[in-house]
Amino acid sequence: MSEKPLVSVCMITYNHEKYIAEAIEGVLMQEVDFEVELVIADDASTDRTSEVIQSYIDTHPRGSWIKYTRHLANKGMMGNFIWALE
Repeated sequence: MSEKPLVSVCMITYNHEKYIAEAIEGVLMQEVDFEVELVIADDASTDRTSEVIQSYIDTHPRGSWIKYTRHLANKGMMGNFIWALE
């Protein structure tokens, strides 16, 4: 018996309060017959990005897909991306 694949979607963010909801919705709206995880790495945003993400985790029916980390110190775009991939 074959196992269903796990698809990981990697999303990095920094001060994307105005845009992060649309990006998250684009992933959570997918109709699939396999497991999905949305890895979000927040590079120490100073706006409300974290609150928007946490709201999806807490209230969206597929909020459990989201694996969220908010860094306390800014890693820079490439550092954050490499961290998220690992």
